[in-house]
Amino acid sequence: MRNQAVLDCLNFLIPDVQGRVGPFLAIFLWSSQGWGPTHVGIVMTIAGIATVAARTPAGALVDWTVWKRALIGATASIVVLGGYASFFSPCSGQRRPRKP
Repeated sequence: MRNQAVLDCLNFLIPDVQGRVGPFLAIFLWSSQGWGPTHVGIVMTIAGIATVAARTPAGALVDWTVWKRALIGATASIVVLGGYASFFSPCSGQRRPRKP
C-alpha cells in the first residue's frame, strides 16, 4: 500500500511541475533575456510540439524498462539541471534593448 501512496503523490505533483515550467520559461525569456512575444511564442510552440511527439516513445520506454524509479529520478534531475543551466547561463544577467 505504501508504494501506491507514493505513486499517487508523484502523479499529483508531476503535472504541477510540467504546468509551471512553460510559463516560467516564457516570462524568463521575455523579461530578463529581452525576447519579444513572437520569439517566445515560437519557442513555446516548438516545446509543445516536441512534448506531443515525445509522449508515445517515452510511454513505450516506461512500459519497457524495469528501472522505473531510476527513470523518474533521471527525468526529474534533467528538469532541475535545465533550470540551473538557464539560470546560470552567461547571458542570463544581460538585458538586450527592446525595439520600440
